[in-house]
Amino acid sequence: MGKNEISEADWKVLREIGPLALDRLCARILVDVGATCDADSVPAHERFLRIFSQVDGGNAEVAFMFNGLRRSNAIERIGYMRAYNLVSDREFSRFSQSTQKAASRIADTRMVLMREAEHP
Repeated sequence: MGKNEISEADWKVLREIGPLALDRLCARILVDVGATCDADSVPAHERFLRIFSQVDGGNAEVAFMFNGLRRSNAIERIGYMRAYNLVSDREFSRFSQSTQKAASRIADTRMVLMREAEHP
């Protein structure tokens, strides 16, 4: 196992909860798209452009967190999933303490960056 790789046991946990996290992210994106679609007070073309942007941004999030997932990048991805509230406390507790600690540091940093981006 390499320096940045998670253990086999943690990899198995991630392989179980990863599809759940992916489904949660996709559902969240679809809720946002649905709300935009239903905003009848906004002109159709503007809604279309917003939906395109939402889907494009959502696709980038999906790709970053779930495409090319390997043991060598899993801790970073778990941290991002945690920052985006895609992994429950119960699911997160299934990881080893070392993976939880490393992923939590990444999640905390990501949450700070997300808040700063919302309120520049």
